[in-house]
Amino acid sequence: MRIAMISDCYLPRLGGIETLVRDLSHQLQAAGHQVLVFTATPDRDAVSPAEPFVVRRLTARLPGELPVVPRARARLRRELAAARPDVVHVHAGVVSPFAWSGIAAAQELGLPVVITWHCTLGPVGAWVGARWGAPRRWQERGAVLSAVSRYAAGWVERAGGHQVRVVPNGITVAHWQPAARAPRQGRPVRCVAAIRLVRAKRPQVLVAQFARAVAAVPQVEAELVLCGSGPRRRALQQQIARAGIAHRVRLAGRVTREELAALYRQSDVYLSARLDEAFGIAPLEARTAGLAVVGRAGTGMDDFITPGRNGLLANSDDELGEHLAWLLANPGELAAITAHNATTPPTEDWPTVVETVVAAYAAAQGAASGGGLLQ
Repeated sequence: MRIAMISDCYLPRLGGIETLVRDLSHQLQAAGHQVLVFTATPDRDAVSPAEPFVVRRLTARLPGELPVVPRARARLRRELAAARPDVVHVHAGVVSPFAWSGIAAAQELGLPVVITWHCTLGPVGAWVGARWGAPRRWQERGAVLSAVSRYAAGWVERAGGHQVRVVPNGITVAHWQPAARAPRQGRPVRCVAAIRLVRAKRPQVLVAQFARAVAAVPQVEAELVLCGSGPRRRALQQQIARAGIAHRVRLAGRVTREELAALYRQSDVYLSARLDEAFGIAPLEARTAGLAVVGRAGTGMDDFITPGRNGLLANSDDELGEHLAWLLANPGELAAITAHNATTPPTEDWPTVVETVVAAYAAAQGAASGGGLLQ
């Protein structure tokens, strides 16, 4: 199958959508499909590694590398007409002008279209989508609408979509699942979070609730390792000092996947305080590595965290701290969760996800109306 991927953002820019589109393209290519990526992200001095598929960068010189391309619709229409893909897979966020142009161009040509939202639209995004009517119109013209979790799909339905599919993100289970977890052997209970240190990720909440948990269970040695960089680092350092837990918290900075996997093998709990987590790739990787996940309920993590089996989900920030304190005070329960997670792989492995994606492509091909220029 010839597959055209369309995404505003792509490598070398770093982020969730960029990484997912790259990884999915690699997996589809390895499964025997032919992938072509269209993006509005420039290649900074050609630093991106070579890909086993073509990446077409339709760019314009704008401040901040904004994904706004003059006449993007017409340019993508020409590119798609020349490429003649069997299906067009558009990857969207809350605001995705290049992706929207790709949808219009593909539907003008009568091509099958799958649209995947990798974000949480939220009340404002859902209201705008419903008023604008775009998701409904795209679906009426044959597009298959999807999102990365039931939570994210619910917001797309509020924006006017109908029966939105769930097409989850995928991971390479073998990279994260440990052959054997290192025994704790008296070391502190190690909590980890792998996030950008920005306000939206709420690292300050993680620090505050970790401080509450260790204060509630002072007899248990515990530590917190925050992996990631960002503008909130200095504020976090000050918060940690004020809380008197500098000896318990380490800001590790940015780490590689290999370094993170090695850290997980010697850790016990993954913490997440984000309220609008559309999927939660980092918590899923940690859960696969055997960590108990403590996060917020009502997010994309609901799809792969069963409370009491894979971790604990909280309905408030304070409850998150209480859940962590309970795990610290009940080492047998923590050990049962980590043992289960380390030996029970999740369903979001790449082979299964590729099957789900290809099924969405088949549905789009079946829904595509006749009479398009390339039909």
